[in-house]
Amino acid sequence: MSSKTTTRTLLQTYLEETVLQPATIKHITSVAHLFEREIGCLPIQEITRSHIIQWRERVLSRASVRTWNNYLLHMRILCNFGVRIGKIDANPFSLVQASRVTQHRKKIVSPDLLQHALKVLEADDEPIKPGWFWSIVIRTIYYTGIRRRQLVNLRWRDIDFDRQTLMLTASGSKTRREWSIPLLPECVSGFRQLQDMTQMVRGNIPVDPDHQIFNVTLFYPRYFGKEMSTQQVTGFFRRLSEYLGYTISPHRLRHSMATELARGRNPDLKGLQHLLGHTDLRTTLQYVHPDHRQLQVLLGQLPTL
Repeated sequence: MSSKTTTRTLLQTYLEETVLQPATIKHITSVAHLFEREIGCLPIQEITRSHIIQWRERVLSRASVRTWNNYLLHMRILCNFGVRIGKIDANPFSLVQASRVTQHRKKIVSPDLLQHALKVLEADDEPIKPGWFWSIVIRTIYYTGIRRRQLVNLRWRDIDFDRQTLMLTASGSKTRREWSIPLLPECVSGFRQLQDMTQMVRGNIPVDPDHQIFNVTLFYPRYFGKEMSTQQVTGFFRRLSEYLGYTISPHRLRHSMATELARGRNPDLKGLQHLLGHTDLRTTLQYVHPDHRQLQVLLGQLPTL
């Protein structure tokens, strides 16, 4: 067993021997490098609980508890791998527990704000270009609940216009699964418009089934690259939020969709779980908030004093 096994050398072995999605590779790499920059390039055998607590305090001074827990989880995964292949005897990151996270209501976008954002994008003097494209993006996320990474991974082959369904593939899935969801007419018309515009830009050549559906680089010169990236999506929502003075993000649109569908009496939780792609129903239940009228009826069953 090598006494020189650092997080950097262990990370290299982990990435060579483990099949991971590109986003996961990028994230665990950045976390491991961050630890080394802030604590030092120590052999893992010399990392103590004090080192990890020191790192925790630094992270929490600038980031949320959720971020810290995420960092800790990825370092545990990396070192568990090291134990499993015999590079290290023990996982030092198991000496520190994850921090307790305060559960807040999911942040959502109100229907009025959403309608205002769409009016801004669809105005003749569109302040954020191409407005027609980004309005389709917003409607798609809201009406499907898909994540940002799923959006950029969509290919034309994933749409069945006849059945009005959309296949969410494992390549863009957080849980590495694929499943099919139905499309509302508002979504289908948006995809049709995007298909027509894509064909026009490409010289009326039929769209390639393997090509990206949402590719803003085809429609506006300020965007570079062969395909649209998650960073470009994030940049658009940041600019839109700054213009409106209120935060709108893909995650908040997803939360808005889920919260609306979970509202009221007897929501279809299994159906909502399928739409959101959750493997655990408890995750879906986070979107369910009691109806105050129902609670009032419940309280009304108490004996009168």
